[in-house]
Amino acid sequence: MPLRGECNCGAIVVAVQDPKEGQPSTTTAHCHCTNCRRQSGGNGTYIITKPESEVTVSGTPKAYIDNKTTSGVDMKRWFCGDCGSPVMSTTPAAPGMIYVKMGLFDKVPRVAAHLFTKSKLSWEPSVEGATQFETSP
Repeated sequence: MPLRGECNCGAIVVAVQDPKEGQPSTTTAHCHCTNCRRQSGGNGTYIITKPESEVTVSGTPKAYIDNKTTSGVDMKRWFCGDCGSPVMSTTPAAPGMIYVKMGLFDKVPRVAAHLFTKSKLSWEPSVEGATQFETSP
């Protein structure tokens, strides 16, 4: 059964294939990079990485091209132009892949990895058993 989520105003609806109930997905992560913190307004962003073929987006998100990334590769940060909710990110560094923002969904799978732990705040806990990456894998 796919996960279905939406932005705050409902103008953007996203569906992705759901990982097995209660199991961590190898595609879920908490990114702690500074840019994700700024974009989310919190301590990073929770994402699920999926091929474009496994993601359905209804509505027309807008994109901000983030060219101040640690890798030096642009990241398109898609959001709802009406309510501002973050929707997804894409990058030429991972062609054909979409990083869907898990804040859109009522049900959030367990995190399998922590990304950019070098930027992780000292007081932030880690999910037990999640793989730790100093930058990105």
